[in-house]
Parts: sequence; structure tokens; C-alpha cells
Amino acid sequence: MKKPILFFALIPSLLFGSCHFEKSVEKDFRNSSETISDGIGVEDVKILRNGDETPNNEFEFADDISFIFNKVTGLQEKDGKVYPKMSMQVVSSKRDTVFHEPDLLGQNLKDGTDLNPLQLTARLVPAFSIKDSPYDIYLEITDANGKGKLEYHILIDLIEGKGLQIDAEGLGYEHIYLYNESQKTMVREGKVDAKDEYVLMFEGLSGLQAKDGLVYPALMLDITDSLGKKVLHNPNLLQELTDNGMKESEFLESKFPVTIRFKPYELVNPCVLKAVFEDRLSGKKIHVDGLIHIQY
Repeated sequence: MKKPILFFALIPSLLFGSCHFEKSVEKDFRNSSETISDGIGVEDVKILRNGDETPNNEFEFADDISFIFNKVTGLQEKDGKVYPKMSMQVVSSKRDTVFHEPDLLGQNLKDGTDLNPLQLTARLVPAFSIKDSPYDIYLEITDANGKGKLEYHILIDLIEGKGLQIDAEGLGYEHIYLYNESQKTMVREGKVDAKDEYVLMFEGLSGLQAKDGLVYPALMLDITDSLGKKVLHNPNLLQELTDNGMKESEFLESKFPVTIRFKPYELVNPCVLKAVFEDRLSGKKIHVDGLIHIQY
């Protein structure tokens, strides 16, 4: 593999065999999330997608998702501080656990906090397989000094990024995306800063024809501005592999990052990015197209 949950539909509280804790279940029917409070409560839970609030449960591959728990209550104080703990587990549609972190807060709150109102945040960048979507996300807040607990669950759909158009002709792939290596973020809406370094990443490529245990890939990259001027062009970034071949076993385990750096250039946006990954033995291809806006 991020908006406020402004209102919840409150299911009537269920009382369990203790006079100290009231267990309640709250649902947000816009995204089917569920919050179960058992001694620890929260005013609301906001979801941010790449810094913007969203009420939805559909995310693009490697979105930056934050779950913000506002006004957490019910934690036992010790010397004026509370000691919350938070865990996260992500489970695929195949019921495989693809991520588990038992202590999200780590060293940040090991000495407790006197923050009031208390806000806790969990962050996830789901760089998971699209094929194994949807994913269950389970978050749990507990108290190091008490028995209270709060559980949060949401089922998310993970989809490919919308910035690139991908047409596979006989070849398979897991992920293809444009990544800002300098900022450590995915490129969204085609916004590119010329001073940064980028990577066009090809992951999980399959379906190439082998000869004597070798495959012969090729990869063309072209970026052209709206007036037809070439900003960047390389007819084959994998020329050595095209000429000499690559062990099929190694190929299937490899990623193919294409590093992109921009030089000062007078251009007219938007620019057209085109890449073609090709199996030279069979002629099968993957076409990648996208519009980018380069800012100098």
C-alpha cells in the first residue's frame, strides 16, 4: 500500500459484567470503520490521505495515511502523566498479516505525557500488493497503567495510482509508479520539481520468454513537452541486458528503477512521459503513459 469522522452512528452501549467500564461500539457508515471503547474513549477519529482529510476507505498504492485519535480519555494518571500504548496490524484478503507493529508510539511516549487533550496518531504507507486488496487495519490503544482498551477497525481498498496509464500486452507486473527519491514521496497529480531526483519503478515483472535460462528485456523512456521538444530520451536503458541477457531466476526477483534527473530546460507544460518495457524475444510489451508538470 488518509477527513474527519465528524459524526458516528452510535450503537446502543453494551454493558458488561463490571461496574467500572462501559463498552460501546461506534460506526462510521461512510467508510464502515468501527471503534470499540472499553474503558478508553475518543471524541473522534480523523483519517488523512496525503495530508488531506478523507471520509473514504479507498486509497492508492503507497498513499500516506494517518489515523488521528482526538481527545483520548480514560487513561490512568501517574504523577500527572498518562502512558498510552498503540499497536497496528494489517491483514490482507488472503488473511495474511502483511504488517504488524506492537508499539507504534515507541520511545516517543516511554516517559508518559501530560498533553491534555490527548491526541494520538498512527501512520501507514501501504506499499502492499493490489491483488491482495482489500486490507483490514486493526489499531488498538491500551493503558500501561490500567486495563482500559480502545479498538479501531477499518477495511480499505487499495488501488493503483491514477497518475500513470498502464497497458500490459502479454506481460505481468506487480507495481509501476513514479517516486520522488529526494522527498521520499509518491508523485501525485503529475507534480514534478526539477531540482528533485525521481525514480520510475517497475516491480514484479513477469511473462518474459526465456532462452537457455536467459531473458532479454529492454526499456525505453521518453519525456516530451507540449510543443514536442525532447526533455529526456533514452531508447534503451537496459541495453546491456538486451544484448547479453539476464538469468530468468534473477529477473523474477529484481526491481527495475529508472532514475530521472532534470537539467535546466525551457519547456512548455504539460509534458508527456512515455516508457515501454519490452521482451525482445517475444515482442510483448508494457506501455506506461502519463502527464507531468515540471517546475523549475
